[in-house]
Amino acid sequence: VTGGGATLALDADELRLVARNDIVVRERDSVTVESISTTAGGRVDFRAGGSADTTTVLGSVRTIAGHDVSIVTDSGALRLEQAITALAFGAARGGDITIRGAAGLELGAEADLTSEGGNITLSAGTGSLVMTAETYVRAGTGLLDVSAEGNDKFPLVAAKTY
Repeated sequence: VTGGGATLALDADELRLVARNDIVVRERDSVTVESISTTAGGRVDFRAGGSADTTTVLGSVRTIAGHDVSIVTDSGALRLEQAITALAFGAARGGDITIRGAAGLELGAEADLTSEGGNITLSAGTGSLVMTAETYVRAGTGLLDVSAEGNDKFPLVAAKTY
């Protein structure tokens, strides 16, 4: 927990982060992320490095007022279990959400992605993008960009402008 922002380069098995402002993490290999939250806004920029294992984000991630969320693996797959939200505040739209798994991306039933006006990018790299029928992706007035070199497994794709 920090009163300001947090910039970390580390090697951990599990991770829980709370900061007042920006959170920037460079993890050396795969990790299980229990939670990441900013208490006064700020961006979340998380990158897991050189392991072929899956990085799992168990907790939700939320930003406000145009702050972006980026969760990326440089190798290995990425699995999200809870919601990622970039909320608008006042005149500021919601921030962009970028979710990239180098060797695959899996979104669990509760891993809804919502940006109130920002763009959402989903990339499964060389693997498959797997979503449940309960997973929602909402970009509001923003754009949705989806890519995967493996077999995409989408139970339903719907687009709506709010």
